[in-house]
Amino acid sequence: SFIGKYDKHDIRVAYFLNDEKGGVDGYSGDKTHRYSYDVVGIRDYASGEGIYSAPAQQMGESNTINLRYTYNFFSNTEVGVSLLSGDLEGGSGVGSVGDHTAYAFHVKSKIENIGIMFQASEYEYDLDNGSDAVAVGAWAFYDTIPTEATSYNLNLSYSQSVSLGPITNLTYYNDYNLITDKSAGLDDTTMNVTGVAISAGGVYAYVDFVIAKNQPFIGGTLVGNADDWNKRLNINIGYYF
Repeated sequence: SFIGKYDKHDIRVAYFLNDEKGGVDGYSGDKTHRYSYDVVGIRDYASGEGIYSAPAQQMGESNTINLRYTYNFFSNTEVGVSLLSGDLEGGSGVGSVGDHTAYAFHVKSKIENIGIMFQASEYEYDLDNGSDAVAVGAWAFYDTIPTEATSYNLNLSYSQSVSLGPITNLTYYNDYNLITDKSAGLDDTTMNVTGVAISAGGVYAYVDFVIAKNQPFIGGTLVGNADDWNKRLNINIGYYF
């Protein structure tokens, strides 16, 4: 990996031979035993293969390169672009079964107490067999995502210094996310999170309300076509020392 900071420019480059499990033919027998989701197989979605089942054909990322460049304006605004490109390898010596790419554009700014973040991104798993879905795995669990989609994220926040006993700061935020233009004409995924972050000495807590549709974080899936909205009150408390 490489990190270079030159005045207002920030350049980052990273190369990954394979994923944290050693790739499709790595040492781990169960590819879902990981903490971060990665692609683990080709999903035969069109033929009715279950979205939560182990994929019939294994697959893994290989020879992936990540590039990120940002430029800082006026000391409070960052604009950047990111690019990912790599190969997709089949199991048992199959060799390449396709490739994957992704790119993103983001803006992050803070005007006094107001924070603004926006990102637009697009990804694609271009499979040789033309499949519209891939299997992903993590936390001892399989799921399915479309082979391509576009996403938009907009976050607005307001930071307020307070003196409420041990509480010294309240940051109110709203984060809106949309995933659209999915392969196979799948329905959009939408999620909105409204909440407050609380700082009190070494304690940092989030309290937020989540409403989403076709979002795996609160009970859906990215390949779902649900009409109903899922809702969750989420509370996270951490102590830093």
